[in-house]
Amino acid sequence: MILNHRQQPWTKAEATHIRHVLHRFSGTRFTLVEHDNGYALRPDYDVSDNQQALRSQPPVRLRPAWRAQTGPLALTAIGGGLVLLSSNAEQLGRNLSGTLAQFALWEPSWLGASLVGASVATLGLMLFVWGSFRLFLNVFSFRYELGTDRLVAQEGIIRRQRRSIDYRHARIPTLRQGVIERLLRIGSVHVSSAGTGDSGEIHLRDIKNPQTILDEIQSRIDAATRGAWR
Repeated sequence: MILNHRQQPWTKAEATHIRHVLHRFSGTRFTLVEHDNGYALRPDYDVSDNQQALRSQPPVRLRPAWRAQTGPLALTAIGGGLVLLSSNAEQLGRNLSGTLAQFALWEPSWLGASLVGASVATLGLMLFVWGSFRLFLNVFSFRYELGTDRLVAQEGIIRRQRRSIDYRHARIPTLRQGVIERLLRIGSVHVSSAGTGDSGEIHLRDIKNPQTILDEIQSRIDAATRGAWR
């Protein structure tokens, strides 16, 4: 039952006007009901059933997809390849020394097989460690959850930042997906809020099956919006 801000009934003219405004902006139909020498509004559906259906939906937890981390994966692969290549250091050093001697007509005395192997191994290890570190940060620093009543985003590992948007205040979610992202079946879903008590915007970056997630968010927004006027 919906009353005015003082929890008092409206006049019939006021209730009719409010019903028109609510229907226009929420898409929900309301019925005028006599209440204490005035009129109140009642939604044309069972709000409790709708809220129960919304709460029955299990939470969905997400992280950025591994396959979206092309840069860190490439660094890790290159670094690992160089480390494996350095295991044949002696032959590598001889080939490189011979190449320099052929074109420069001299062979540097410091370019021994062990030095070449150590240099390649060091470079490969650095690339492997840095790529693995970036891969870990890009995936495990972000966590998203489609909860029963709000969308939550958490960033950070040591120092965490948490943002949330109530589904009742969320606007229509949007999908951002380029050509490469479509081929990899990844993308980013953006959700903004019209409520003053929420976190403004949440970006679900580089998630897999983004269209499915967008549809799930939209269904939860629709369910929460239909039950917002309780």
